[in-house]
Amino acid sequence: IVDYTPEFFEQAAEASGGLEALGIAYYRTVADMVCRLKPDVVGHFDLIRRGFPDERSAFSPPIRRAALEALEVIRDANAILDVNTSGFRKGAGSPFPGPEYFSGDRTNRPKETLLACYRIFHRGQLLCYFPPVIRGGRA
Repeated sequence: IVDYTPEFFEQAAEASGGLEALGIAYYRTVADMVCRLKPDVVGHFDLIRRGFPDERSAFSPPIRRAALEALEVIRDANAILDVNTSGFRKGAGSPFPGPEYFSGDRTNRPKETLLACYRIFHRGQLLCYFPPVIRGGRA
């Protein structure tokens, strides 16, 4: 629904009680999925931001909190967070997940998150691997 058509996205937002409620529900669903399925890799983490009218609304404080909580769940599950460059191709302006989660105040970003980059065509070839990127204040 979040990456299908603008109409479906709008319907999902309306059914959820608005864009902010949809964003929060999305990240809570990601966290729940990770807890239940225990995947090795989590991809398209913040794909939902494509449906928002602007980056600011996609990163409202409540949505950002829900996203950071989901990133902590991913980290605690020892899952790898896929960094997918298709965000550039899809008009998002940055990869998925965006840099907003890995910059700024260290208290508001995930710790020791494992990151991996894959080809944008989902062929699964590993292009690069980043060891824990946030350790002891270094990013």
